[in-house]
Amino acid sequence: MAANNIKSIAKSALLLVKLVLRLERVDKKGEYMIYVRAKDSSGNVQPLTPFCNRKGYGYNAVSKIAVKVE
Repeated sequence: MAANNIKSIAKSALLLVKLVLRLERVDKKGEYMIYVRAKDSSGNVQPLTPFCNRKGYGYNAVSKIAVKVE
């Protein structure tokens, strides 16, 4: 079950990378980092750096995806 979940996340991440690169029209070769953060209907966004909390509950980190354009 965990393997299927990881495959699903990887597939979604790849689709996101393809979309971002198409929208941004990256013409320059190199390595890029894409940050994925949530935003709610009130305009609140995830902080770029996660806060420490007891036992790791409520982990609220921004996801990062490394991309290499060749």
